[in-house]
Amino acid sequence: MAKRKKLADKDIKSLWALSAGICANPSCNRNIIESTINHSLVVIGEQAHIIAHSADGPRNNQDRLINDVDSVENLILLCSTCHTLIDKAEQDYPIELLREWKNKHEEKVQTIFKDKKFDNLNSLKLEIKKILDENYYLFNQYGPRSEASQNLLSNTVELWHKHIIEDILPNNRKIINLIENNIELWTNNLVFIKMKAHVNAYEVHFSNPLENYQLFPIEFKEYIYE
Repeated sequence: MAKRKKLADKDIKSLWALSAGICANPSCNRNIIESTINHSLVVIGEQAHIIAHSADGPRNNQDRLINDVDSVENLILLCSTCHTLIDKAEQDYPIELLREWKNKHEEKVQTIFKDKKFDNLNSLKLEIKKILDENYYLFNQYGPRSEASQNLLSNTVELWHKHIIEDILPNNRKIINLIENNIELWTNNLVFIKMKAHVNAYEVHFSNPLENYQLFPIEFKEYIYE
């Protein structure tokens, strides 16, 4: 039997980011990185193939309607229980259904807060401030410059990675969606352009690290907190 090719790191990270670390089964939606009572991290998420990797696998496709079965387009993020379920009962979970799960779940993550409207700029800023406060707290507590990250025996790096997937990236997307849906209230277009460039670049950087990318614009913080 030929050795299965290892999934590309950028595809794995992209899938986890697009799914916000949540099982894509709409009947489950379980967080797939869990903390134990002793604060250890347990990963219960798995990258499942929609069209089987091998010709004799579940949902195999003789016509191979996809060029690369290991690409992020053919992967769906599931908890280990749901992964086992779709593979053991493949007749109940056809390719079309799994693609629908994937597309709807990833769209929901990307469009969160897309339809939320505000009556005035101050109310919009207050909502964004709450999101920024959470991001700042997580960055200061677990980020690469945090005091905890200097302890080589801690699991701070893993916790930071977890919070990027489950909190930071979705929070960034919430901010962009909130502004775009209330753009008539916004009064500093350049600040928004810089923030949007940062959010898009950070998403790319997380999946495929860049040497240089648009950092968080301090002007955005000043505008929100003024």
